[in-house]
Amino acid sequence: MNRLDALIQEGVATRVFEHANAVVLHQGAPVYAAGTSDAASRFDLASITKVMSTTALCLALEVDHQTTVGSVFPSAKSAHATVHDLLTHRSGLAGFEPFFARCTTRDEVVRAALAVEPKSPVGTGAVYSDIGFIILGELISALHHASIDHLFTTHVARPFGLSESGFRPIDQSLPTLGVISTGGTRPREPAPGQEGLWSVAVGPSRVGDVDDDNAYAMNGVAGHA
Repeated sequence: MNRLDALIQEGVATRVFEHANAVVLHQGAPVYAAGTSDAASRFDLASITKVMSTTALCLALEVDHQTTVGSVFPSAKSAHATVHDLLTHRSGLAGFEPFFARCTTRDEVVRAALAVEPKSPVGTGAVYSDIGFIILGELISALHHASIDHLFTTHVARPFGLSESGFRPIDQSLPTLGVISTGGTRPREPAPGQEGLWSVAVGPSRVGDVDDDNAYAMNGVAGHA
């Protein structure tokens, strides 16, 4: 396991990531554990949210996969896409738009996502889409008359004993003790392929703020991150 130790240390030294932990299990028992932070450290799960929260909620709440976006949000440009299309990234929606560059409130981001025109017909191809999962999170919330952070706590985290997992409470500060910083500036540096998509003044970012800029504009509670 010396090679894994070296890779973790190299990743930190070259700033691929600030911290990392690794655990290897064999037949259910840990045979290796190492990292640069302790077990109490809190990490931003980023796009794992799509699977751990939004997809899990579709299963836990038995959301009908044939429910269309338009049946919940009649004015949505992606009205013909179904829950199944959103889950499988076949809604025809683009992967990303920098809503944070023009939206200052959560409601504005949601309206902007619903106003996005699909780039291709539903079901014609798979494009990994943050926009689709923003919409899916809001669709689940509307169907069950509760915010997705509340639904996640009630129907996923609590039943599975995930006492340390959850969204940042809306409009409340997250204690910074043990929280791994995800970046020092807001907005973040563009990901590959996103260069030049926005022009926003760069400012400082606090430890405990959600990493994803669109999720940040949604007060840290979003279906995609």
